[in-house]
Amino acid sequence: MVEVAKGIITAIRGGYDYHGSDNLSYLEKCIANSLFGKTFLLVLDDVWDEDYVKWVKLKGSLELGAIGSRIVVTTQKERVADVIMMRAPKTTTIRLELLSEEHC
Repeated sequence: MVEVAKGIITAIRGGYDYHGSDNLSYLEKCIANSLFGKTFLLVLDDVWDEDYVKWVKLKGSLELGAIGSRIVVTTQKERVADVIMMRAPKTTTIRLELLSEEHC
């Protein structure tokens, strides 16, 4: 989850602006301060981390955005989607079928 948080900060601030920290609490504060009161669309692509406690903490940082903010998470693991759904009851899960060989 530290790498996810670093990626979010890099995207928000346009560079590596987390002072080399691997402290998840510090990174979450950086995210919260950057997003506070702003409307945003955040796409977390190909997520694999299914640690509920880490998602709870990260989600808390993301909830400080303005009304209308959205987060899109893609994953190949149904368990990841289930963990995120437990923390965010207003979320919607869209399950996609595998692409056929002719579409690959």
